Amino acid sequence: MRERRPENYRELMLYIAPWDFTKSTVTEKITAAIFQTEIIPLDKKQNLAKHKQLIEETVTNLRQKGNELDLVVFPELAMTGTVEGIPIEEIMGLAETVNDIFIKQYRDLAKRWNIHIVLGFLEKEKSLLYNSAIVIDEFGEVIGHYRKIHLNEEEKRWATPGEKIEVFDTNSIGRIGIMIGNDAAFPEVSGILAVKRADTIIIPSNWYGEFGKEREINKNVSVNLYPEGALTTWDAIALGNQAYVLVANSIKKERTVGGRSGMYTIDPLYGLDQPVIAANNNEESLIVNYETLQSDWWINQEKVIALRQTRDYKPLVLF
Repeated sequence: MRERRPENYRELMLYIAPWDFTKSTVTEKITAAIFQTEIIPLDKKQNLAKHKQLIEETVTNLRQKGNELDLVVFPELAMTGTVEGIPIEEIMGLAETVNDIFIKQYRDLAKRWNIHIVLGFLEKEKSLLYNSAIVIDEFGEVIGHYRKIHLNEEEKRWATPGEKIEVFDTNSIGRIGIMIGNDAAFPEVSGILAVKRADTIIIPSNWYGEFGKEREINKNVSVNLYPEGALTTWDAIALGNQAYVLVANSIKKERTVGGRSGMYTIDPLYGLDQPVIAANNNEESLIVNYETLQSDWWINQEKVIALRQTRDYKPLVLF
């Protein structure tokens, strides 16, 4: 099992215990937009312009129908795209702090349209670089900040792995947990988010087939049919941790694998809810609706957490 541990495993353990058993007590009805986009490589201005247009069009269309948008999710590294082969000095020039001008414009967007935004971006802190994501609330404040822990081989060339797994409280959309890309291949991350009582797990991603496969299920087994292209890894996070999972994945026109952004739900098998999945090679603005708490359902997060402990459980380590 040694290969499952990030290089900074010991330090990481300092940040994931003791457990935070805080949980939501109010059900939130959420309308979210998952933007599956082709990212213009290394061009923050054009990507920002595209994102502004997507948000404005989505909010306007929903309001014309009498609905309000609560949450927007962008892909991993949505401002620049991936940086394979780019010199580290150039990556440093593209990177932002949470207080820099481009991040401020996303904060202004959140405040203007009264929405929450989850944004993946290249982050710098002094001489270090991170693959990061932030949660911006409807007042334009950064209320959540996550740095990707499980880096792929290319990212290890330039990025420092994160050390902290947290769940972030919001005013109106419950408790949000963040994972990025390859983090989804490590069940421990989502398990920690469940124990910390995330209502929604959001995954900005640049996935092109490096883990997981399409979900294969007898269509007569599930009350609510799975859409074509649902990915086993993302589906397992939702089912196993009883948290709704929103994945915003990017696409590249020259590659046939990718996309499949969507909402993975906590119990489509017995008819509670319906997963919604985008296509694998088109830009899409996927609008999804869900309710965060399902406390009266036959299986829910409360019961999942209870099953993690034996009946005579005693802590082995005191913090």
